Amino acid sequence: MATLNQRTCLTSLGNTGIQPCFLDPKFMSGGFLTPKGDEIDVTSLQTALSAKIYNANKAARWYPFYFLEAPKISTEQKTIQTMATGQKHVVREGFNDWAFQYQSGGLSLHKNYRLFNGTNFDFVFFDNDAPNWNMLGITGSAATKLKAIPSDGGFFWADPWNPNDGSKIAEYMLQFVYASKYVNDYISTVSGSFDIPSTLPGLIDVNLTASATVNVTSGSFNICIVSPLGVDIGAKYSTALAAIGAWTAAVATSGAALTLTGVVWVPSTTAGVPGYFTVTMATTTPYPGSGSVLINLAASSVLAATPYGAAIESTGAVSIVRN
Repeated sequence: MATLNQRTCLTSLGNTGIQPCFLDPKFMSGGFLTPKGDEIDVTSLQTALSAKIYNANKAARWYPFYFLEAPKISTEQKTIQTMATGQKHVVREGFNDWAFQYQSGGLSLHKNYRLFNGTNFDFVFFDNDAPNWNMLGITGSAATKLKAIPSDGGFFWADPWNPNDGSKIAEYMLQFVYASKYVNDYISTVSGSFDIPSTLPGLIDVNLTASATVNVTSGSFNICIVSPLGVDIGAKYSTALAAIGAWTAAVATSGAALTLTGVVWVPSTTAGVPGYFTVTMATTTPYPGSGSVLINLAASSVLAATPYGAAIESTGAVSIVRN
């Protein structure tokens, strides 16, 4: 109840005895870039994280940053005013300014991180407290919700990379600037017992291309899956993606869905030439009498789930003239 001329203070103090199993964050080893104001229900944490990381909607997705190293802490010290009498008064606290180096993924990954530069995404950290870990955020909208740390007033930034100088490896740095109150006064945590990077790897982009080995059978098409740098990704997922549910097909002109009848992996027999999946579909209506068909992988949320377990996302359908 609010009352005129009443100052509310000394009501939110905490006891200072040392608790058993107290919170003591260790090395910050990773985290997630999240949509602004997003939160997660921790009741079934692994399931909830999986749904965030592999969400088919990119705008709703959580994007991991793993394997952080070499922290560089540049947090501004509190501003103190010293009076003529020698008395000192705290004026304000500075923002936290944490930067970390990473190596896994190199420039191929770093250029994607730079797409997030600015204040459009919040973040969650997790520490390395093996065999468990703690995910750090702030209190959410309910007792079971952990909310991301707001970047408001600060930012996330993937710096321009620095080359190997003969004494150290190429440097890729991620910087997180945010109000210190969030990990000091409003911090909330949740602990887990599974290894996040190995259990929930981030999505990687893959390109679908028509194989140089053209399939002449009506309704059958040979599709390669390669990385943006041309590495054969299909071979890694040859068993998982040799399944009808891992693919989609449609008529290019109308978008009408086509019924798949089979998917078979054909390994490469020539070094440097990728293997391919033979994707077969029904040639009855709406299969086109002319023109092209669009063949694509299923959504990331489908591919990452059992039974596929493929943490990949297609950059777009491949268009092939019907045969």
